[in-house]
Formats: sequence, C-alpha cells, structure tokens
Amino acid sequence: MSNEILERQSLYSQTSSQRVPGLIVSSTLAFATLAAPLSLNNLPTYIPPNVSSELIGKFFAIEQENVDKQKLLYTIRSYSTYEKNWDGYEGVPPKNKTISDTTHFLKHLPDNIKLPYAGLSGDGEINLFWDKDSIYIDIGFLGNNKFSYYARDNSGKEISGDDIVISDTLPTELINLIKTISI
Repeated sequence: MSNEILERQSLYSQTSSQRVPGLIVSSTLAFATLAAPLSLNNLPTYIPPNVSSELIGKFFAIEQENVDKQKLLYTIRSYSTYEKNWDGYEGVPPKNKTISDTTHFLKHLPDNIKLPYAGLSGDGEINLFWDKDSIYIDIGFLGNNKFSYYARDNSGKEISGDDIVISDTLPTELINLIKTISI
C-alpha cells in the first residue's frame, strides 16, 4: 500500500476510535476512501461545520479550498431544514430552487477566490456576500433562475444588477471585483 493510503487508513482508525461528533463514516465509505480519493461530487452529504477542515482534508485527501467550499455548500443546503417563522418574525424558509440556484452559482465561481459568507433573509432569499478591505459584494437568489447583486469597490464605486439569468458565465465587472478580494 502507498504511504498516502496508509496515512488515510490510520487517520480513519483515529477518527473512528475518537468518535468525532457528527462525522458519519461507514465501512463502505472507508473502503471507497482507500480505493480512490474523493472529490466534491462524492463527499459524504453530512459534514458538520464543527469538524475541522484540516481533518476532513487529510481524511479525504482533498485540497483545503474544496473542503471550505463543501462546508459552505453544506451550510446553504441546511437552510432547507428551516421552518416557517425560523427567525421569530414570520421568516420563510428558502425554496428548494433557491438553494439549487445558489449552489449552482457557487460551483461556477473560480477556484482561486475567497469564498463568500452565506446568509438567509426573512423572505427566503439566500445571500452570498464578501466584506473585506472596503470592498462589499452582496449577491441574492430567490429561486427564479436569476440573481441580483450590489457591490462597492474600495474606491466607493458602486455596481449592481437585477434579474441576471444564472449561467456558467458571470458578469465580467462582478467577477473582476470578486477576484480582487484575496484569499
């Protein structure tokens, strides 16, 4: 066996014996892990936010950026469990289509950028936002296969767009501003 496989096997044993809270790993998953490295498309569906990204990255032999993106996707998918009045102010949970639109958008962001924060509004809108070094970007999804955005660069210049159809290509001025936020 290669050293990488032995290291992951050892980490699996440590994880199992330590019983990390919330980390669900079956013998089938352990076998799959030893057989081939996992990707974003075949990670377990439950990776709670309190499990360290470093542990997940070592265990599944994936890059840190992908682990962070997977945790962000998990957070967004968790919004589907919210019930009506989740915020105490008659907040509505997002529609499944809203979650789908948001995750589609995230999966098409370039890999070399800082990931956004995610938030849920009382009207069921999911927002992705960045706020760093006087740069602010807020992108909202309502589940209609479109998004809107507002952004302000570090010189104070504002840009915005409404009813932008979600596709594999993002508006140039928006993606250029996102790229200015360093990882």
